[in-house]
Amino acid sequence: MANDEAPAEKGMEKVTTVKSPDFRQFYATSVYGNMSPVDCRITFYVEDVTVKPEQRSSDDVEVDGVQRLVQSQVFMSPYSAKLMSIWLAQQIRDYEEEYGEIKLDPRGIKRMEKQIVGYI
Repeated sequence: MANDEAPAEKGMEKVTTVKSPDFRQFYATSVYGNMSPVDCRITFYVEDVTVKPEQRSSDDVEVDGVQRLVQSQVFMSPYSAKLMSIWLAQQIRDYEEEYGEIKLDPRGIKRMEKQIVGYI
């Protein structure tokens, strides 16, 4: 278990971060979710194309479909979700200042707008 200590700000107590024994990291290619009056649910997944079994050994394959492997779902209060959005927006601004604008594929934006969201 790794521990991280955040420096105490004036008038605040020291904060110690301890990783749970169940802690794990994973890579996600996308996310979906929704908000209710009481919580925000964010689902992370990896999306991959699938091909027909008979084409797997061929160099000339045809995409059969898309598979989403759901990795994790996070629940948080609307307050925490807003704090996270502020933090994430700042991280993206800092990244783009250093490395340049992150270009978005318009097809991905349209797909997200049409995506069915709900509870798993």
